[in-house]
Amino acid sequence: MKTQKTVCADTKMTKGGASLLRGNAGFTLVELLVAIVIIAVMSALLYPVFSICRESVRKAACSNNQRQIGIAFLAYCDDYKDTLPPSLIYVDNKWRPWDDLLMPYLDEARVFRCPSDRAKRRPGRLARSYSMNDQLAKTILATPGSNWPGLGTKRSKVPDQSRFVLLTELHESNGITNDLGTTNWQTMYSPPDASQYYHHHNTGSNFLFFDGHVTYYKVGMVSAEAYRFAAL
Repeated sequence: MKTQKTVCADTKMTKGGASLLRGNAGFTLVELLVAIVIIAVMSALLYPVFSICRESVRKAACSNNQRQIGIAFLAYCDDYKDTLPPSLIYVDNKWRPWDDLLMPYLDEARVFRCPSDRAKRRPGRLARSYSMNDQLAKTILATPGSNWPGLGTKRSKVPDQSRFVLLTELHESNGITNDLGTTNWQTMYSPPDASQYYHHHNTGSNFLFFDGHVTYYKVGMVSAEAYRFAAL
């Protein structure tokens, strides 16, 4: 009786007996290099897109921060007969800046820091990424028992509240950073210049206006006139 030889279905032979299939052989070095080059090119093309998207998310979070601060300003005005907080006041044996005066109207201090503001602060200091309009600047030495909340600027003194900037994104670029407290740049009289950092949400910044709305503008689109309501 003849025995029939069984040939595996996955094996093909040439006339010389050599296999036409690789079997379990891996990629060649050339194929691996080509794959690496393709991945690198795709990453280089997509990285700017991912970077813009990530910054757009931070810009939205910053805008939300400013809206919350704007609501706190309005709540402060409601409590103190239409009076905005002074930029700095000495009361209860310590100096209190405007952001400290707004804290009772906010859930947490981190709303004062823009997500794109990555400047290092001194140990133990919270960040302030925003500066108040300098036209509201008042340094007040309050006497015990005085009605100091009424010593700020009346909100009604701002003629066109949708036109004038209340809050600006700003911190110093020369190493003197904007801490939450009595340090520099509590107020700003114009958009930041070339020596100062915007937080650069894709080459622009958010601005909070006196009526409570927040708008994003490219660098250079906001003039100093948007700050100077007192000159009218």
